[in-house]
Amino acid sequence: TIRAKVSQVVSSFDAIKTCIGEQYVSNSLLVDSVVSTLCSVAANKFFGAINPVATGIVVVGDAASVGAAVSASIYNNYSAISTSGGNMTWTCKGSSDTYFPVGCRG
Repeated sequence: TIRAKVSQVVSSFDAIKTCIGEQYVSNSLLVDSVVSTLCSVAANKFFGAINPVATGIVVVGDAASVGAAVSASIYNNYSAISTSGGNMTWTCKGSSDTYFPVGCRG
């Protein structure tokens, strides 16, 4: 059941990644205040509100509700491509690895 609860935050990342990607395509200049306002995700009983910045997001799960102490982060390469252009890539890391999907471990 912990994995199911953790999957909620990982699926929230998908919406955030899409929103930030759309902002990058339409503006090509990501401003943290704009990204945080447009791409935030409301709190749920497992995680607090997610207010992303252009370069990444860190979320800490509520241990009592989730059933374990977990945290997750996703980062992109925006700062590296902001001057030269290119494709945005994302890295997902979660801990404790046991509860995260393979693509979001370590």
